[in-house]
Amino acid sequence: MKSSLSRSLMYLTVTSASLFLTACGGDSSSDNGDSGEEHEHEHSGRLLISDDTTNLTVYDQSESAFETLAGNAALASPSLVLADNGLSAAVVNSSSVQFVHSGLHSEEEEEAGEEAGAEHDHEEADVINLTVSGSISKVVTSKGHFAILADGATQLVPADDIESVSAANIETFDAVTQSYPALVLDEDSETLLVFSNDNAVVYTEDSATAVSTSCSSPAWHVESEHMTLFGCDEGVKAMSMEGNFTEFTSLQKPATATEWPQNWISNGEDIVGYSADTVLAVYEDEDTDSIVVEDATTIATSGGASGNICSAAFATEDSDAIAFLSDDANLYVVDTDTDAVTTVVLKFSDASQLSCDDLHLTAAAAGFPVTDESSRYFYLIDAHDGSAYHLHSSVELDSGIGNIEDAVFMHAIESEAHEH
Repeated sequence: MKSSLSRSLMYLTVTSASLFLTACGGDSSSDNGDSGEEHEHEHSGRLLISDDTTNLTVYDQSESAFETLAGNAALASPSLVLADNGLSAAVVNSSSVQFVHSGLHSEEEEEAGEEAGAEHDHEEADVINLTVSGSISKVVTSKGHFAILADGATQLVPADDIESVSAANIETFDAVTQSYPALVLDEDSETLLVFSNDNAVVYTEDSATAVSTSCSSPAWHVESEHMTLFGCDEGVKAMSMEGNFTEFTSLQKPATATEWPQNWISNGEDIVGYSADTVLAVYEDEDTDSIVVEDATTIATSGGASGNICSAAFATEDSDAIAFLSDDANLYVVDTDTDAVTTVVLKFSDASQLSCDDLHLTAAAAGFPVTDESSRYFYLIDAHDGSAYHLHSSVELDSGIGNIEDAVFMHAIESEAHEH
């Protein structure tokens, strides 16, 4: 079965520009940051920002306000990694990993709290009392965990109910020295994908199996319901999530792509990789029982993109929507179900002064928060009540925020949102 994104690629080669929707550019919605609430945000969230100080700042969408967290980052300029349930984030520097809980809760937690008479409303985001220390090489997410490579060993921190997690809940895999965080293939059987000694090896219950493949300098990975993809000096390889994890597949990039992208995203079904001028779509073809890689650059640029692709994101509930942020001061939102492209202008951003380093794109349930360091604005692009994606609000960044290092949008990501 082909992914919706790759179907769009085929259709876009024969469709005309009349299919593409025009952006409303924020004219029909609030752009002054006062409220932005012509409609109710059913799934509001909190934008977490790190800058070149140790301050951590949150913009609360429901309150339309910035606030500085009481807890600081251990070092200035930390990077941020969002949990796959969206409710927390890791704050990462070279010697420690801290965690911020959003103060938000999943739909199930909210319902359970209401039944028990508990109140979850208006809880504040907070830096929780949990730290992983050591020489931190990389932090990723994998199957409900933060996977932290520290001192050559992987520490797996469960993301669910992270505000209640203690050091006793952290599992450490240190059977071998590793070059990339171990990935969870199956939690029930304690099956991990481990990167060590220029190989990727499947481990079960801390013991190596005979299933391995060469993998020197592992640089990235991406997970969907169907496969785990990872990139090494030897190329891109995949492990199917079906069966007993007994075989790796080596992928071939399209002839039109000069190199494999280093940035990858997934909505649980589709996998997309992107670089400044290349977009690749990866999917499983059920007819041939094979993994297909297609050049989907046409989709990302068909809305008229004239700059470099800086980042991309799938909306977490409107999972047919994928946004591409360009340094031409536009966001291009592709509806992979209808093949339509909406161009949203970042109205206060100046393309002549803009670079990808200035821009941070994150994902909301049915929207895309964007921060622009050069203009000092935070934009919320969303869709609601059947409308096209549009600039919903533009908010000037708080003066207390320094040079932005990273940003993530914390909000409840329900697991069923990725079921297709």
